[in-house]
Amino acid sequence: MNNSGCQLDDLYNHICAKSPHGIPRPEAEKLMLTLYCTLAILPKEFQALPLSKTNLATLFSKLAGIGKIIPNEGEANLPPELMEGGYWEDLAEQLFRGKIAPDYSFLERASTYV
Repeated sequence: MNNSGCQLDDLYNHICAKSPHGIPRPEAEKLMLTLYCTLAILPKEFQALPLSKTNLATLFSKLAGIGKIIPNEGEANLPPELMEGGYWEDLAEQLFRGKIAPDYSFLERASTYV
């Protein structure tokens, strides 16, 4: 598989394979935010993917749709706004404005999921 041949579905399948038991919601959110900021955490074959906020919302939604995103304790289901592009727009904006701090320790755990 080469860079030009990878699609969002390939990344989805890769994440599903790497995380057979799912990803806790906080980790999944960190994963999506980190992927928006850098593709360096991905295996080389995925580093040329165009991962926009919309694509990341789609990826998150697909993972959640098959139960790969584990809700927080006390949540019966994931909040529906997590599946919308606007949520990720707002989250990225908060990150860039310094209203939320990046979790740099996540970079060490990212390979668990990708």
